[in-house]
Amino acid sequence: MTITLDLKPEIEERLRENASGAGLSVEEYLLRIAEQEVATSLELNSSASKPPRDSNGTAVGQANRIDPAALDRLRLSTEPGAYPPGSLAEMFAQWQAEDATDDPEELRKADEELEELKSNLNANRAACGDEPLFP
Repeated sequence: MTITLDLKPEIEERLRENASGAGLSVEEYLLRIAEQEVATSLELNSSASKPPRDSNGTAVGQANRIDPAALDRLRLSTEPGAYPPGSLAEMFAQWQAEDATDDPEELRKADEELEELKSNLNANRAACGDEPLFP
């Protein structure tokens, strides 16, 4: 398929710079971006199947639990150039890289905060009569 785009000059210049920085032609660079977007879209759509519901319309069973493999697929890459420049994913990946730490105290605190979040989410679901997300 061939697609023709009318780009603003500043966008075209930025695309050329980014493609060159990645060692690709503009066409190859845009193809890579399109393939990544479609792959991400397909992954998210396939993991977003609706859970079974009871007669009241409440989600039931194992389907409404969080699948750790699905979470791994959604983790952001911190590799340079993994996302289109200026994209939301690039911004989140940059923040993730900036917040990375090896400090045991910070890691312990982050783990405690995550466990508290999970506990609160499970408590809220229990109060609504739903299965916990985090066993």
